Amino acid sequence: MAISARITMVDDFGRSLTKGVETVDTVIATAITHVSAYLTALNAVSDAGWQKQDYLAAGVISQAPGSGANRDVGATLKVTLDNGKNYAFRIPMPKASIINADGSVDVADADVLALVALFETAGYLRVSDGNFITAVLSGSLDK
Repeated sequence: MAISARITMVDDFGRSLTKGVETVDTVIATAITHVSAYLTALNAVSDAGWQKQDYLAAGVISQAPGSGANRDVGATLKVTLDNGKNYAFRIPMPKASIINADGSVDVADADVLALVALFETAGYLRVSDGNFITAVLSGSLDK
C-alpha cells in the first residue's frame, strides 16, 4: 500500500492550504525521506511556507513563507501521464523567477524540472491514482 502525505502550507498573509502527494513507498520512514525531497524541490519554485505534514501519523515541519507568498496565486503545468491522459500539475504560490513576462511558466527552468522529476517514472512520488508524469506540455499562472 502506497503512503500518501498531506502538507499544510501558509502564505505571507497567514492563510493556509493543503496539498496532497502520493508516494510509491510502503515504509513510513522512506516516504518521509521522499516527501522531504519533494519539499526541497518545491521550495525552489514556490514561495509557500510549510506548517505541517500528515502521513499515517502527523509530523510538524517548519518553513517560513517567502516575501510576497500569496495562497491565491498558483501556477499549473499541463503534463501527460503514463496512462496517456493530460493532468493539471499545480504549483502553489510560485516564485516570480519561474514565471515568464507573458505569464507562462518556464518549463525549462532547472528548479521546475527538478520538481517534475520527482513525479516521473524513476521518481518516488505519484499523482492521480498512482500515475507518473511522462511529459510537460506547458505551464501558466492560474487565473
